[in-house]
Order: sequence, then structure tokens, then C-alpha cells
Amino acid sequence: MTRTAIAFLTLIGTGVAAQEGWPVYGHDAGGARYSPLREINTGNVTRLKRAWVYHTGDVTPLANDAPRGQHQIAFEATPLVIDDVMYLVTTANRIVALDANTGHEIWTFSPWSRRKRPAHDKPSRGLSYWPGNAGVPPRILAGTSDGRLIALNARTGLPVPGFGDEGEIDLRQGVADSFPNANYDVTSPPVIYRNMVITGAEVPESPGLGPSGDVRAFNVQTGKVVWRFHTIPQPGEPGHETWKGNGWKERTGTNVWSIMTLDEERGLLFLPVGSPAYDFYGGDRKGQNLYGDSLVALRAETGEVVWHYQFVHHDVWDYDPPAPPALITAQGKPAVVEVTKMGLVFILDRLTGRPLFDVTETPVPQSQVPGEETWPTQPVPTKPAPLSRSTMTAGDLTTVTAESHRYCAELFAKLTTRGRYTPFDLTPTLVFPGTLGGATWSGVSYDPERKLIFVNANEVGAIGQLTKQPEGARNAYERTSPLGGYARFWDTNHYPCQQPPWGTLSAIDVDTGETVWKVPLGITRALEKVGIRNTGTPNIGGSIATAGGLVFIGASADERFRAFDAATGKELWTATLDGSAYATPITYRTSKGQQFVAVAAGGGGFFSEQTADTMIAFSLAEPQTVGKLAPKPLYRDPVYDGAADPVLVWDSAHSRWLMFYTNRRARAPNLQGVAWVHGTRIGVAESRDGGAQWNYIGTAQIPYGKSDYTHWAPEIITHDGLYHMYLSIVPGTFNSWDAARDIIHLTSNNLNDWKYESTLQLGSDRVIDPSVIQLPNQNWRMWYKNERAKDGTIYYADSPDLYHWTGKGVALPGSRGEGPKAFRWKDSYWLIVDAWGGFEVYRSDDCLLWILQDRRLLQEPGTIATDRTKGNHCDVVVSGDRAYMFYFTHQVGLDAEGKGPGWEKHTDIQVVELEYQEGKLRCDRDQPAHMNLLGVSASRPHQ
Repeated sequence: MTRTAIAFLTLIGTGVAAQEGWPVYGHDAGGARYSPLREINTGNVTRLKRAWVYHTGDVTPLANDAPRGQHQIAFEATPLVIDDVMYLVTTANRIVALDANTGHEIWTFSPWSRRKRPAHDKPSRGLSYWPGNAGVPPRILAGTSDGRLIALNARTGLPVPGFGDEGEIDLRQGVADSFPNANYDVTSPPVIYRNMVITGAEVPESPGLGPSGDVRAFNVQTGKVVWRFHTIPQPGEPGHETWKGNGWKERTGTNVWSIMTLDEERGLLFLPVGSPAYDFYGGDRKGQNLYGDSLVALRAETGEVVWHYQFVHHDVWDYDPPAPPALITAQGKPAVVEVTKMGLVFILDRLTGRPLFDVTETPVPQSQVPGEETWPTQPVPTKPAPLSRSTMTAGDLTTVTAESHRYCAELFAKLTTRGRYTPFDLTPTLVFPGTLGGATWSGVSYDPERKLIFVNANEVGAIGQLTKQPEGARNAYERTSPLGGYARFWDTNHYPCQQPPWGTLSAIDVDTGETVWKVPLGITRALEKVGIRNTGTPNIGGSIATAGGLVFIGASADERFRAFDAATGKELWTATLDGSAYATPITYRTSKGQQFVAVAAGGGGFFSEQTADTMIAFSLAEPQTVGKLAPKPLYRDPVYDGAADPVLVWDSAHSRWLMFYTNRRARAPNLQGVAWVHGTRIGVAESRDGGAQWNYIGTAQIPYGKSDYTHWAPEIITHDGLYHMYLSIVPGTFNSWDAARDIIHLTSNNLNDWKYESTLQLGSDRVIDPSVIQLPNQNWRMWYKNERAKDGTIYYADSPDLYHWTGKGVALPGSRGEGPKAFRWKDSYWLIVDAWGGFEVYRSDDCLLWILQDRRLLQEPGTIATDRTKGNHCDVVVSGDRAYMFYFTHQVGLDAEGKGPGWEKHTDIQVVELEYQEGKLRCDRDQPAHMNLLGVSASRPHQ
């Protein structure tokens, strides 16, 4: 299922109260994005430091995936936190559960294990949580970029069998049947209402005909449709008359791609319905076009319309409402606020849809394009004031640099603009603001104590013209320009062509409609170097407000995360990120009493070339440092007499740990040679209590070679729904160290039935002891012992897909070791090598340069004849801050003839807890201990 195996997670009772976590995309179902936490406040926010960082690994396309589009997908996800567990969705649509205290991975699920990933991914802004009931565990629900709705067990990360088809619904069915090749994807989290999950979708913006944009509710337990709302009224339904002729038929667009919100008390669902397609020409869809560009209130139980309000009539600008409708209290009334790409702010009565501030139907410029019938007026509220400018003159052009002014002046001279709602014409046209705002999908946050909403906005215009298409084309006219179909009004450095600020953050009093403060959001580093400050930057991503008097926001195209004073707009704190935070942050407090602020920082998208894959959490505590862990003493359990080379894997289908190991007593007939390899086979033991007790259950059936081949030193990796085993093998004639040895590759989807894939060709005929992890660049690396190298050197090989391996060369020259075991822990890579009776420990930041840390980990004093217990080949399992090393020991003595080491005298499996002190690994093996591994983050922790 995943690149890290699924581990069983036991949630901690009902745990933290909802108000201390972040249980819904907008913190509450109404999308206010306000937290009552105040541990972090205006007085101490300057002490915020990084607490932990999680790397998704999805900043670039995974191996064998189709290439992405022109822009790297932005990491726009807002995570949830429930009972100390953080749930997030990555740019590859993987769903991940983390320990909210440490950022350590608990489980991860890939929706691409059973089907091909689309060539062009879409950003995913979040997921949803259903708390379950007495008989059903909690569920995580999320959409995918190929139009599915996934339901997972929140505790295990496994698909829910009773939901649709083995945990997923094909949302295309019933809405895209006539358009099998059209895009249909889910980019926003669904709404959970009682026993229903409600979702919209993103559909094509061109051509005009395509999949339906209808919103549907499904039973959250079975996946069956409960109701369907027609975003384009069908014949006989109210609003159908707003479509002339057959303009409504098979019309695409008019969909809910953004985030819906919910008044749980009143059972009202609020839908920001998008514009009809094609976005820039409506000659084939004449009329007002309901419910396009509208806020629609439905009865959540039935999908019936309560009221609607249309922000744009007959849209030809792509001015669809992008933001979650935020439920607030204004003028003493329950209200809802919607911000728009035009930069206009509408505050409506939540129960009736009537504006709380006067709105004027204002005459606007009309289109000159043949066949087009633009609407004569558009609604413009008297309050609040627009977030961004809506006109441009030559006097407004930028002067930040002479080059920028020259470029923009020449461009502006070629354009026609007629103020707000200028339609794209047959000649080059400037529309201000453009499709990137004004406001964007980031919406507002709301402080109920101060009665303020906080909203970030852009100052970026759009340029283009409508060009007639050939007869029979999918659209009669299409928006074009020499700079691209969606060209922006900016220079070659992407500096907007008007005077700064280019991005702002505002606070608006919802009772009076007045702007309380407005400040630039973001810096332009290259311009600051020459003394030009406070430019602001184009921005995408939202804000949150807290009872501590703070507004947290990333959004700006400058790799910064900021905290502002909610009362004054003063910037109090800023942190540099790995990539710009084009997402909405969250804040939460765990059961340990510590408040965190976390944000996805991935860059990419329209505004950034710099990309990252980080979810970063900040807290008032010092950055996470790893001191001496409480020693976990030795636990010993003789799984089976002659057990060696352990490797652990979580068997999610049967809720148990399995240990695969070299069974040195599993003799095969007709073998001669060194005693301890007599017919070694891969034994299997199970633990159903988290590692406290192990029971031998049999021998793995390996489909390779003759029956007298010997197998040992297994390695098991899980990735995209398959288990991969790499195994050392030796032919039955093995009677010396010079015998040929190989590593074979096997796969299984159930840990029982193994399929032979290949024998690895690594440039040596004596290759053993594989260990595999995934590198930061998503490729895989295998370390192994090359016994042709007489000094015990460890070699390595690389693979893009776990199937095709290329030998690279020496990893640890002269280490004189074998049985390498690689894993990742404490933000470092570790390689533990069996050094004949003890272990050598190496550390690396990037798997390239390994630094020897310890030469005697676990080794005890004595000689080969003193009958001391020694440690050999190990596996490591990471659980949060802790790491446990499983290894085998043997009691060294003389053989039956008194001539040499009797290796098979006694071997068994033991485990210790590693500790990290002063940059090095240590362990304590003095006392017996009862081990319990339930809740371990992964069976292959080093991936």
C-alpha cells in the first residue's frame, strides 16, 4: 500500500477536545478558522521555533509516473489534528497520519496502488474526518485527482471495505459518462454532515460542454448516493429560465471546486458555485446562468435550495467565487461572508441571503464580440471597500526598476481597459483584477472577539483577447495572447506591472464594514537589496486567527511564514521556510499541553520556482533536541532455535507483526558443507501483542532454484501495495566462502504467496545481505556485502522503481563488516554494520558521506572461546522518538570436535532500545524487558 508499511494505531481515548485540535478544514464546520488557544500570543510569539519537520517525499513526480504540467504542483493542504494525530494529504494525493507531537509517520496510504496515476496532478487542499459511531471506527475521507472519493480507517490507514468498491467511489459515474476523457477531479475536502459525506469536484473550464458540476451527498458508511443538487437547474426547476435555449444542456463548469461550509445547528450547507464554461465566451449560454457564480444555501439533509445569491451575472471573466463561505456574526445576526476574485466582499444574512450592506446593480462595459450577450449590470457592494484596485492608468504603472517600467509601459500601450468588468475583446485587453484575484480560494479568517475578518488579496491583472476559432471548433472564441492563454499583467521577472503593494492583508470590521487596517504581505528580496521595501507579493494561501490576538499566514511568494497583531496589523514574527506556504496553517494543542502552529511549505504553483515537500510545526519550546532516552533494557525471546537475521513487517490484513528470519535449523536433504548453512530457510514468526511474545508459524515458501538452495538475510520493503523481498541465496553445493551467491527479488501482495521477479545483476557473483531505503530524491538505494572484496567492504546499488538495479560502487571502504542495515531516525540516515560480534554505526545527512559514529555498539569483551553472547545482523523499527533494534546473538564456543567456532551452538533474537546522545547511538542491554510495538510508525522505518 505504501512506501512505509502500515502500522496499527491505537487512538488515545476521546483525547483532546475538538477546540484544542483542528478537526475540520476551517477549524469549525463554518470555516471561521479561529482557534481559542492563547498559549502562543502577542507577548511571546517572537519565541516561536521549529518543533519538527515532516518531508512528504512528493515534491517531484514519483518513479514511473507521467510528467506533470507546466507548473510544479503547489502543496496547498491544510492538515487536521484529532487526538494527537495529524492527518494530511500530499501533492501526490497520498494520505498520511503523523504523531502531532513529533511529526513522526504513523501510516501512509497511496491511492495509486491499484491504478495509474494521472499525467497531470491537481493540488489537494485537504481531507475530512468522520468520527465514527459505536460500531464503526473513525474514517478519513478525501478526493483524488482522477475523480475518486476514498474512505480510510483513521486508525490503520486501510481502505474501508464496505464503502463503495473496497473503500472508494468512482465519482465520475453519473456525471461524466458522456465525457470519458474529460478531467474530473476533487481538489477540496468534502463536508461531513451527520452520516453523510458531501462533495463537489473540479471540472474543465474549456470546452463549454463536459461533465456535470452537480454536488452529491453519499452515505458515509456505504458510499451510496443520498441526494444530488443540480448546479444548473433542469427543466421545471426554479432558475432554469436563466438559460436561453439549450445553453444548459451538457454544460460543464458551474461546479463547486472550492470548499463548502456548514451551519450544523441549522442544517444549512453553503456552496460557492463556480462559473459556467467556457469561462471567457458565453455566446452559446446566453442568460443570467444560475447557479453559476452564486452562493447557494441548501438543506444539508436533503439538498433542497433555501436561498441563493449571484455575485456575477453571465460570467465571461472566470470570476467564480473561489473561497469557502465563512460563517460569522455581523450586526448581531448570523451571517456569511464571501470574498471574490474581483476584490469585492459580500456579507449576507445567513438565513435569507440578503446583503447586510447595500449592494448596487452597477452598469458595466459590454462585449463587442459577435454572438456574445453580456449582462448589463453587476452587483457591487457599498461596503466593505474593495480589497484591490479595479482600474489602471499609465500613471499607475510600476517604477520599481527602469527595466520593469519600460516593459510594462510598452505592454500597457497595446492593451485596452475600460475599468471594472472589462470583458475580453477582439483586441488585446487588460482585465483588472485578473483570475488570480483580488481574493483567492484562501478566503477569510474570523476573530469573534474583535469582530474582524482577515483576508489576503492580490494585485495581479490579466491580459488576453478573444480569437475566433475555425468552424466546428470546441469553442467559437478562445482567450489567447502571445504570452499564453492565461497571461498575467507582469514583467519578465513576474513583478506586477502596477505600483506596489502587489499583495496585501486586511482586517475588516464586520459590524461597520470599515477596513481597520491594511498592510503589504510579503517582500521582494531582489528589490529590498536596492532599497525598495513593502512591495508585498502575489499570494495564495489562507490565514488563521487565534485567541492569543494573532493572525498567522504564509501565502506570500517569499518563503516566509508570519504572525501579525490582530488589532493593529503589525508584523510581530516571521520565519523562513523551505518553500512558500501556499496553504492555510493550523494551530493545535496536544494532550501534553503544548500548542503548535503548523503549515505546509511546498512552493511551486503559479508564483514560485522553488519547491519543497515540508510540513513544518512551530512551538514555544526549543527546537526538538534528542537527549538520552530512558534506557529500554534487553528483551530476549528465542523465536525458534537457530533464528538469525531478523526483519520485521506489519501484516495489516491480520493485525499482527511478522518476523522473517534465517532459520538455521531448517535442514534440507542432500546438503553437505558448513554446518550452520545446512538448508537454511526463511522462518516466519508472529506476534499479536505488539512484540511481547513471538510464535513460530512456519517457513516462507520461496519460488526459486532447486530445493537444496539455501536462503538467508531477508529484506522486506513495502511500496504501492506490494511487498518486495530481497534475499541472499546460495546453491546447495555451498561448501566454502568462494561459492557463488546472489540476491533475488520477490514480490507479494499478502506476505504469503511470493512471486519470483529476478536475480539482481550487481557486478559480483558473491553478493549478500541486502538493505534498502528510499532516498530524498525518491530513488531507492541498496547496501550489501560484496564477498569478492576480501576486506569486507560494503557496496551499494540504486534503483528508480525497486525492479531495475544498477551497481554503483563502494559505500564504506574497509569497514570489514557485513549485514548492513540502513534506516532514517532523528533527521539523519544511519547505517549499522555487523562487525563480527558487535556493530559499527555510521551516520549521514544524505546517504553519500558516511561518518563512523561508534565502533563497538553492543559488543561485549571477551574472545571467541569465552562463551560470550555476541550481536549480529539487525533490523531497526522506529516508533516516534524511539528506535528499537532487533538482532540475533550466538553463544560462541568450540564445535563438536573442539576445532573451531560452533556457530550453531545457540542463536536467538533479541531487542534493545537505541538512544541518541551527543550525536551518537547508544543502548542499554542490562535487564529483561517486556516489549510492545503497537503504534510503531512503520515496519520498514528506514524508508
